[in-house]
Amino acid sequence: MWQEDRYRRIRNIVATLHSVTTDRIVEELGVSRETVRRDLIELEAQGALRRTHGGVVSLDPASAAAGARGAAGRHERLIARAAAARVQPGQTVFIEAGEMALYVADALAAIEDLLIVTNAFVVALRLRAATREGGAQARRVLVLGGELAPHADATQGEHTVAQIHRFRADAALLCPVGLDARHGAAHDDLASAEVARAMAGNARQVLVMADDTRLGATARVSYWPAERITTVFTNRRTQGQEGYDALAAAVGEIVIA
Repeated sequence: MWQEDRYRRIRNIVATLHSVTTDRIVEELGVSRETVRRDLIELEAQGALRRTHGGVVSLDPASAAAGARGAAGRHERLIARAAAARVQPGQTVFIEAGEMALYVADALAAIEDLLIVTNAFVVALRLRAATREGGAQARRVLVLGGELAPHADATQGEHTVAQIHRFRADAALLCPVGLDARHGAAHDDLASAEVARAMAGNARQVLVMADDTRLGATARVSYWPAERITTVFTNRRTQGQEGYDALAAAVGEIVIA
């Protein structure tokens, strides 16, 4: 597994679990403890997480952006803001669980009269906190029921997917693990892919948020073809990567945040 792929996987694990042991990361990645130790030191230096005795804990977006080399946090925040700018007051929006969910919740906090449908607990809690702190008041957040995901603070499974099909959303805000012209948007596991597929299929616009670490990244389950993606929001580094031109030709639009 390449270094950048390991970094991406570790960030995903920490973002969903918030607190995770080193042993768990070793098991998830299938690499040596020494490799994980080096990766965690580097990610802490980037401001992506904080090491603790026996593991790591996540940082909120503000803390991550404040890191000495916290470029990843800045990219994600800018990408989320660009995607949220496409959302208008009065709309219904799907948000899937994932590494970008917290950033998206923050970006949507000031928009009035939204119905936000999500399987991510962090989105609901973040938006409730934003409302108490003076954010938009006329906003509803619906948390989808279903089976508790084993490795994330989210719901998944057939009951979650069935509830998604009851809604017709204006936009689905999705954050795939992998993205390219051939396979489209993809996740590492079938349950997450089924949730994302249902959200995309029941939304007028499919808005995909994917930084340069996701372009061409290996993921097991494709869930939405590139030609049916309305807009991809990404960062400038993506433009120089192999596969960018093919993706740009396949999707409806690419926005550089």
